[in-house]
Amino acid sequence: MKKRFHSSSSISLVIMVVVMLLIIAGIIAFNVFFQTRNDWKTIGADLISSLMSAITVSLIIGTFTKIISDNILKIEKNDRWLKSFGVDKIGGGKSTHKDTLELFGNPYKQHYPKEIKLFFITGNGFLAHFQKEIEHYLQQPNTTLKILLVDYREENATYLKRMEDICPQKGNGYVDQILKESIPVLKKILKNTQIDPSKIQLRFFKDEYRYNYRIAKYVDEENVHLKCWWNIQPFNRDAVDLSIMLHGAYVSDLPSDGNVVTCLDDGFDYIFEKYKDTQYKF
Repeated sequence: MKKRFHSSSSISLVIMVVVMLLIIAGIIAFNVFFQTRNDWKTIGADLISSLMSAITVSLIIGTFTKIISDNILKIEKNDRWLKSFGVDKIGGGKSTHKDTLELFGNPYKQHYPKEIKLFFITGNGFLAHFQKEIEHYLQQPNTTLKILLVDYREENATYLKRMEDICPQKGNGYVDQILKESIPVLKKILKNTQIDPSKIQLRFFKDEYRYNYRIAKYVDEENVHLKCWWNIQPFNRDAVDLSIMLHGAYVSDLPSDGNVVTCLDDGFDYIFEKYKDTQYKF
């Protein structure tokens, strides 16, 4: 990447020099062939004045061109660097319509992920907001929703208290958010869809939380395609209020080493298996 970056900078510098030389040559030719005065002293003064003006303008234009081109190259370099880690784009924390179609599947194209994995503290706002999309997704054949939420039991009370001290909740605390909001929404989804309850697998983790993320796992005849939305937020703010979203992707025919999406996916699977004894029975 560095060689490519330096090469691009060198090319832009050469172009600037060539343009300046052409401008200077043009000014000299104009003054020599088209001057009507015979006073060479006056002609020389005009020539020098024109050259100085041309050089000044060229330097100003060249400086701005160099600044702009360097910034563009820097952005391209950062973009290549992020893509090498599996990050496609960075945006605001709220999901767009396109994000929703990619996460829950596209009903217009009848293209749905095999699994959706959700990692939250309580996920109450997310589950309530996307209830209809989750219902539609789970009604498709061969689909599964896996959810990891924080353990609300008394044995995890110290961790929950610390989290609420860091990020005070406006309404219900974390325990009530799970018991009175998140789980009732999931039960309502099962009631509305009349699907097999095993299609929703809910488990609870202890002291594992970092940042919430969502993964959609698409499987076709050739490979596995993972799409990921990872919210980064301050510890003292909820993701819905202040967060940056990293949107990543991975295709199984690419190297997985160093890809943030595969790392998050592996991490989810490890924690999901670790806490298999906590699976909620609907």
